[in-house]
Amino acid sequence: MAATITVIIDAVTGISYVPSNKVRRGDTVNFQLTTPDEDATVDFGTHSCFSSPTLSMSSGPQATSTASQQVDLHAEPGPYPFTVKLTDLSKAEGMQKMHHGGNFESKTGELDVTTEPPPPEEEDEKK
Repeated sequence: MAATITVIIDAVTGISYVPSNKVRRGDTVNFQLTTPDEDATVDFGTHSCFSSPTLSMSSGPQATSTASQQVDLHAEPGPYPFTVKLTDLSKAEGMQKMHHGGNFESKTGELDVTTEPPPPEEEDEKK
């Protein structure tokens, strides 16, 4: 049974994973941009576990943005590093805020494709 993994992208706190960065073939990965007024490009380069090596998202003034991808059924097990490039859209007239001494914000993360079986689901305790 395929699982859903969420990659949370935040310009301040960075990248986090729910429940973890381990994915299996066929799993759905939701990339969630939580910082308002940001554009984000997620780039796996030439080594992607998805059919597309890049995806883009844009959040509004008070909204988050989510883009979903399914892990390729033929993805090789192993690490898949990615880079998220964030662009602040809060400046008027297309002027974009620069981060960290003149560079656009960039975050790095990694998904780990595994062939291990998923953990067993816990049964509800009977009273």
